[in-house]
Amino acid sequence: MTRMCADATTAVLGRVNAEGFLAYWPPVADDEDADPRDRGYARWLVATDKVVLSTTLAEAPWERTRVVDAPAADVVTALRASGEGEILVNSSAGPTRRSARRARSRWSTTGRADRLADPSAGT
Repeated sequence: MTRMCADATTAVLGRVNAEGFLAYWPPVADDEDADPRDRGYARWLVATDKVVLSTTLAEAPWERTRVVDAPAADVVTALRASGEGEILVNSSAGPTRRSARRARSRWSTTGRADRLADPSAGT
């Protein structure tokens, strides 16, 4: 996991994942008995900037976190345009599929698609 996030400066999560991650990962960051790879990922996640995609959250559930009510593809496109490092999308299949459909739709109307990495495809 640590290699996966080594160059990432931003984590994007859906609300459900963010709530689950909040309950699980912060204690792992300081758990000397945890697997060092898990501890490394947990430390990265706690320290990095996070964007939570949600239509229902009123406030950010973590420090260094902002809540955005916008399609994942639009959020990732804006983050990529800022040029401030790699983006690690920690998402369930639902938001990823919706983002991919939106990108395909954008490609069919504009002749191009913004690149959106699908973590489930291993790219």
